[in-house]
Amino acid sequence: MSRFEAVYIKADPSHLRARMREISPADSAELRALGGWVVLTRFSSERGRALAHALATGLATRAIAVTSQTVVGHVELCVFSASGNLTRHLVFTGGGDGWEVVAGTRQRWERELFSGGALDPTESAADEEAKARQRLVAGARIPSVDLDLLLRAMKLPSVADVMSLRPAGWVGRANPSRYTVLLVAVMMMLPIGGWMIMHFMTIPSSAASVVFFLLLGAWGWALHAIRRFAASDQLPSGF
Repeated sequence: MSRFEAVYIKADPSHLRARMREISPADSAELRALGGWVVLTRFSSERGRALAHALATGLATRAIAVTSQTVVGHVELCVFSASGNLTRHLVFTGGGDGWEVVAGTRQRWERELFSGGALDPTESAADEEAKARQRLVAGARIPSVDLDLLLRAMKLPSVADVMSLRPAGWVGRANPSRYTVLLVAVMMMLPIGGWMIMHFMTIPSSAASVVFFLLLGAWGWALHAIRRFAASDQLPSGF
């Protein structure tokens, strides 16, 4: 997976379902619950920080937005307090300038990065400071980290754990892809309906009405099932 975006929050899933549209009406996301955290994925690209801030403020709970691009070794972390304040913002690019952003209050778990991360040979004053003080320093290239290391240090579910778990549902606006499914299904039914009408001419009149109402009932049932699926929070089996 070249790109991963998620928002971790401490919240009751049912409460989040009930208030998601009120708190952040422009957003929708897949929901998973594991390890005491609710994890949201598949929201609009680059909306993680805004979504985490809205949820932290609206639910009065801690929220963490993470973004990872493995191709360039880029990791971004935004930690919001229960009052909605951005308490920590970290940006690291392994193939670039190292720790590009180190803002906010130092977190206790950050010290673990110096034991688990790669301590490259120091090349700058920032590297020397980071190594000597065992703390993250903007401009330093050490410690070198990836998203899995950050999540492990923060005691958050890993990317593999999140993606291996089947989504519990969809929160926020109805899943746009479901309306695509509905549209495709209707478009497929149109030629079937035309074929039915054309072939009624060859069916004896006594049987035509029976066939017509049977097919009409099946068609109506299929449309009703698809409409319920589009409006439901539950994802289909195997999604």
